[in-house]
Amino acid sequence: MHIIAIIALISLNVGLCLSLSPNEHRNTINAPNRIITNHQLLHNVRQPNQTNRRHKQALGSSKKLNFNNAISKSTTTTTTTTTILLNTTFNSHFFENDKTPIATHVLPKLVGVDLNEIIEDAIEKIDKRFNQVEPYIYKNHAMQKPGSIGWFISASHKSSPLAKNFSRSALVAEEATKSIVKRHKLNLDQIVFGVTKLDITGSLLWRQCPKPIDSKSCYPGKYRSYSGHCNHVEHSDWGSANMPFARSLAPRYADGVSLPRRSIFGTELPSPRRISLSIHQGHESAYSHMTTLTTFFGQFVFHDIAHAAQSTGYKGQRIRCCGIKKSELMHPECFPIKVTSEDPFMSQLHQECMEYVRSCPAIRNQCGLGPREQINQASSFLDGSALYGSSRSVVNSLRTFKDGQLKAIRINKSGKELLPVQEGDDLDCKLVGNMRCFKSGDDRVNENLGLSIIHTLFLREHNRIARILGEMNKQWNDDEIFEESRKIVGAQIQHITYNEFVPYVLGEEMVDTYGLRLLTDGFYQKYDMTINPTVDNAVANAVLDFLVTNVPPTMERYSKDLNMLGYIKMTDSYFKPSEMYSNKFDQYLMGMVSQNARSSDPFVTDEMTNGLSDDAKEGFDFVAFAIQRGRDHGLPAYTEYRRACRLEPAINRFEDLSTIVKSDVLKRLVTLYQDVRDIDLFTGGLAEKPMNGALVGPTFACLLGRQFASLRNGDRFWYENDLPPSSFTSEQLGEIRKSSLARVLCDNGDRTDFIQPLAMVSSDIFLNAFQYCNTQIIPQIDLEKWQIPFEQSANNFSINLNVVNAEMINAREETNQLFNYELTLSSSEISPTQLMHYKTVRAKRQSIAISNQSLVLERATRGILEHLRNGRDRESFNRIDTDIHQLMQALPKIELEEYVRGTILRHSQYDDEFLEKCDENLLPCDHTSPFRTITGWCNNLQQPSQGKGLSLFERFLPPSYEDGIGSPRQMSVVKNRFLPSPRLISTNVHEDISTPHLRYSLATMQWGQFLDHDITFTPMYLTSNGQLLDCKQCNSQTTVHPECWPISIPNNDPFFRSTNVKKQCLHFVRSMNGQNRLGPREQMNQLTSYIDASNVYGSDKCEAERLRLHQQGKLNFTRHSRLGLKDLLPKTSLNPECKAPSGYCFLAGDMRASEQPSLACMHTLFMREHNRVSEQLAKLNSHWSDERLYQTTRKIISAFEQQITFGEFLPRLIGKDYLDRYGLTLLSSGYYTGYDPKCSATLRNEIAGAVLRLGHTLLKPSFQRLDINFKATKKPLMLREAFFNSDMLYEPYAIDELLRGITSTSIETFDNSITEEVTNHLFEEKKKPFSGMDLISLNIQRARDHGLQPYNKYRVFCNLTKAHNFEDLQGEIPMKIISKLRRVYEHVDDIDLFSGGISETPLHGALVGPTFGCLLGIQFQLLKRCDRFWYENVDKYTRFNEEQLAEIRKIKLSKIICTNADEIHYIQKHAMDMPDPFLNPRIPCKTLPQIDLNKWRDYEKSCMINNKLIPTGRYRRISPCVNCVCTTEGLICRSVRITDCHRLSSQFSRQDITSDQACMVQCAYSIRNNHIQVSSTRTLASMFILN
Repeated sequence: MHIIAIIALISLNVGLCLSLSPNEHRNTINAPNRIITNHQLLHNVRQPNQTNRRHKQALGSSKKLNFNNAISKSTTTTTTTTTILLNTTFNSHFFENDKTPIATHVLPKLVGVDLNEIIEDAIEKIDKRFNQVEPYIYKNHAMQKPGSIGWFISASHKSSPLAKNFSRSALVAEEATKSIVKRHKLNLDQIVFGVTKLDITGSLLWRQCPKPIDSKSCYPGKYRSYSGHCNHVEHSDWGSANMPFARSLAPRYADGVSLPRRSIFGTELPSPRRISLSIHQGHESAYSHMTTLTTFFGQFVFHDIAHAAQSTGYKGQRIRCCGIKKSELMHPECFPIKVTSEDPFMSQLHQECMEYVRSCPAIRNQCGLGPREQINQASSFLDGSALYGSSRSVVNSLRTFKDGQLKAIRINKSGKELLPVQEGDDLDCKLVGNMRCFKSGDDRVNENLGLSIIHTLFLREHNRIARILGEMNKQWNDDEIFEESRKIVGAQIQHITYNEFVPYVLGEEMVDTYGLRLLTDGFYQKYDMTINPTVDNAVANAVLDFLVTNVPPTMERYSKDLNMLGYIKMTDSYFKPSEMYSNKFDQYLMGMVSQNARSSDPFVTDEMTNGLSDDAKEGFDFVAFAIQRGRDHGLPAYTEYRRACRLEPAINRFEDLSTIVKSDVLKRLVTLYQDVRDIDLFTGGLAEKPMNGALVGPTFACLLGRQFASLRNGDRFWYENDLPPSSFTSEQLGEIRKSSLARVLCDNGDRTDFIQPLAMVSSDIFLNAFQYCNTQIIPQIDLEKWQIPFEQSANNFSINLNVVNAEMINAREETNQLFNYELTLSSSEISPTQLMHYKTVRAKRQSIAISNQSLVLERATRGILEHLRNGRDRESFNRIDTDIHQLMQALPKIELEEYVRGTILRHSQYDDEFLEKCDENLLPCDHTSPFRTITGWCNNLQQPSQGKGLSLFERFLPPSYEDGIGSPRQMSVVKNRFLPSPRLISTNVHEDISTPHLRYSLATMQWGQFLDHDITFTPMYLTSNGQLLDCKQCNSQTTVHPECWPISIPNNDPFFRSTNVKKQCLHFVRSMNGQNRLGPREQMNQLTSYIDASNVYGSDKCEAERLRLHQQGKLNFTRHSRLGLKDLLPKTSLNPECKAPSGYCFLAGDMRASEQPSLACMHTLFMREHNRVSEQLAKLNSHWSDERLYQTTRKIISAFEQQITFGEFLPRLIGKDYLDRYGLTLLSSGYYTGYDPKCSATLRNEIAGAVLRLGHTLLKPSFQRLDINFKATKKPLMLREAFFNSDMLYEPYAIDELLRGITSTSIETFDNSITEEVTNHLFEEKKKPFSGMDLISLNIQRARDHGLQPYNKYRVFCNLTKAHNFEDLQGEIPMKIISKLRRVYEHVDDIDLFSGGISETPLHGALVGPTFGCLLGIQFQLLKRCDRFWYENVDKYTRFNEEQLAEIRKIKLSKIICTNADEIHYIQKHAMDMPDPFLNPRIPCKTLPQIDLNKWRDYEKSCMINNKLIPTGRYRRISPCVNCVCTTEGLICRSVRITDCHRLSSQFSRQDITSDQACMVQCAYSIRNNHIQVSSTRTLASMFILN
């Protein structure tokens, strides 16, 4: 047979495109050969269009190999091709050319080469090794000697006869692969995706291949097989023992096939021993919370799922690699670890190398060709195989075959069982005499004493359960008892591992990220037959070794009263479990739960790195061994795994490690490795700082999280599953969930009486106190539930993930086509009106990147839903909202991440570097920081992104889209009728009728807008290349862009012209889609949801930086042109929508600051107030940095906004009744204790899309400009002329004039009427009539765009009566307005939320009616209760001290105006109320309370008392009867209890006593005639009780 050329492109399909980022583990490891190389990783990122084509091709070929016609099976002819890709830089290509993606994976034409010839040559070479080389080595005794360190290393990695049998064929395949690669200079991709696909059927290798059992289909039995075979009923070998480890990344062999990894420069990597000495030996410390039990249980678990075999020589000899003088005696599998003469430890032993023999190679499927793989002798499943074994022969050797018991020994009749002992004259043991080493399911049981104890505990647990089951079910035979007991113990191991061990290893966040959280009730429904749970090579042979850093140097013994009795060195128990034969089992058990493990860091105890042989003649370093094994297995470097895990920061240089590796470790790495890309996975992973609450850093967490997820989701026998006949009943499952390691210890210790419930965590008198074992505080499993027959549960709704895959691919292609079309669009026709409108809804750069992904998700959702409904039985009539709900249940977000990756399709100007620079998303959160982040990140410590800028709105009610997905609401509930045009509603319901409010000033409206711009900003759609859409033509949705949705102007409109002949429309572009999961369209909020003065400071880091002066904590500003006048906001000429003649508009925290002059005035006031406060703080605290001044001032200003909003604005907006009803009343003293970390402050869509637009009904058509005497001396400023024209504020005293105007002019009454300044002239061009827009039409259209439910639904939500007809509205809406509503709406259920809400009669003492009052009350309750930085909160890290809080409570809007205006000297106390000579008179500004910033004076750990500094913690009696203490939060003073007034008089002067009220209250009766009477003093003293 000849080699056949591969013609087609070998490319990756979706299933093969493995990425190791969180939640991307599903469907990615379906076979051991599902791997990805760096070439593809880079290529897929940089070539999205090509990747999409690959996805599409892959989908079309279904489950077939992803290369069409790649192999012709002709045995008589040689097929050639003209498509040739030669790699002439063979050895260096794998490493140096990573930056250049490989375009193809095509094999070169292999003309005239006979594959049989190559294979026969390979067989000849391997036969020579087996028949000549190895016997010669054996004959010359070049082998390990019993008792040597090398001998026991081999004992830990002992090869089974099966592994040795497989290795011959594996070596032949390896040799043949080398020959092909060498002849044709193939690159890595060609080897991995080309050579591995060559068909060797019929070849000599194929005929001789010791193929494992290949069951075409497996019987779904009740119990696991011992090897893991047939766990998967279709792919019987997945996860089974004696199969190759899986690979998530292609191997990085030096020659692409089998030679151990080298440097990217082709040179040798630094010696593992040198790395161990430099990086992994250092200061050791105990882990403050974890016990050594964690370490040993972890070893037990890891031995359950992985066991690499060491290669052996002739007749199974253990190969020796050190001390071999003749090269011909050096075994080909030797890979010894070099030791230099400078080695501080081994040089003293004259040791020049350490033993390392390469791992036993594994055969590929059908003995196929390809890079070297290693065999896993254990089953990959977490099935208790460490206890029972991974083959029937091992299991049988451990069974008694009586009563379901495992073999055990007893030292004496009263003692509990020990493990069975090894038989014969076993050399794998250091014990002598009558004591023997133990035998268990895993050969490594004797590696250390702790591991032997864990094995013993679970042996006892098995036999304990078997005894109880046998007593309860006497009809059961031995097999039934054994298998059921094994099943229960396996379930206990799984439960303990995932419930106790994994959360401590990965941290709680990663547990949730990878879906590892166990259920508390019910069955687990996520078993996935597409997942191959085979353990990954990197996990098994690098990552799992992280526990070495937690191993203690000694194992301590404790008595029951927790006194340490002694210890044994770890190396003294290495294959020497003599202590198990003493009566110290419980003492060591108590030690394991009392002794702390070593801390999680790169450093490993000296016992593990400088271990000595018993004769002290040679040393061993486990760390060096682990590093060498990684290279032997061709594991890619650490940086490649970080990249595959998509971790930030990207590591391209050593400097990039500075944030994730400690500085001293980084310096050592730089010294050792030539390039950061050389760092070994084991070393790099250990060097990372552990994640919050975890033992490992992010890279190891990624790899372990993914592995543990596949072990759960890919295991048919997983204990939570409901897959008959193997599943537990629900009652049995409930009992399994009671399992704990503490209970295992209680039930199986010799005489264990008490233990802490969380056995892996150090005991704590409050959090984890010792408990007695005979109580149910540590629950016991009730095995009586095993007398109940098994039951079957119903299947859940599911959807084919292939459909998701296909629709995501289609959606990506559609979106890419849309983006390509957008490149042809021009914004040259955009009018100034449209530009100004865009300013009010302008998208940030970050928003566009989010929207790109969201467009894909919306389109994919629509496709999946269509597929779902088309495929349903004709007799099924599910509502579309039911289908959507089921879809969301079937496809939760955690399962969709892999499809979402890569869907940010076009960046161009919106590059990743900018996004990263402006955002905040680092973990862990600093709960001790007194300052908010600028983005809102980490406000909620449990959900850091909650309320953050650029996140999705939440909703009071589910969205109401026309198609259930994203089409705006446009149909009436009356069949086949459209909703009325928003413009028709505006002109008929919201006409301009002026009704000035009797009490409230225009400052109320202005504060409302200022506040709105602090908490909500929804961006309008912008094309991917940053172009505005021109959507004023009525057909623009089809002719311009699908995101256009123009507002039709009715015929005979009273202002705008529209006829049947020429239909006119108002420009409208939909809000950006921000959804981050499949399902209905959602909108994003560009601002933080919190009331945090983001309108002053910005909502991302870039905005904040742009606004800062970086001097004295101040904000940037513009000097006023008139000398002596206060500063103005910074200005910019970069706003295209600015229509000021000067070309300049203002900059502030919110980009809408120049929308109208009154708003700009408010922004100016708070910029000035910030700089005023900051300047004073700098004088008070000259030692403070710019950053501290800025952050402290920002915190104060944020508190001002909260105080004014809740103290002045909300009482007027919703009334005091609703203020009290929703808990919004501010405290007059003390701290607020209602913070709830479980609630979400995230702004609701209804508030942003409708409710907060209520301010539009309060608008006046113009702004009055009043002089110092409150007289109108200038023409009022019309709104239409003021939009984005801030030039007038440069005029001297213009801001003062406007501020006097808004505090002296009433708002319009809250009702259905709106000034035509915004309904006909919004953003109107001065010289172009009818060029304006209609704000009310925009409001109504925007709510429909957002899918907001109609008004009637929110009435019901707020416990108002549901209106069945228009007459039912009379309780809340005046009849004359109902009549107007009836004229435009077909049905009461059609009324839009905005129109219905502002038509309601206001509540008593409020502006708004009951529906808006309810929605606002709930929202602002959340903004208070869910804000960790709420200014009244009691949290010790974030709060103001009591004195500071008292000062903040003084603040009024009127004082802010007075303090920061140029010459406003009089103002009413309540600026939001109209001036009134009696109720609210104008008063001098100086009479308003002034905040005392001295309360923020920092005396550097001291307090100022009577002009004297008192150190923190010291007391000072500041008067005869007042004592003060200086605390970290300031001065706290209390009155002194006086028990002897006579003694008081002898200590202090009469004047001091009489001027102290506390003294006078207590001793007044003792004061007579200017002196203290003795008799009265005695009388008074007798009345007091000594304190």
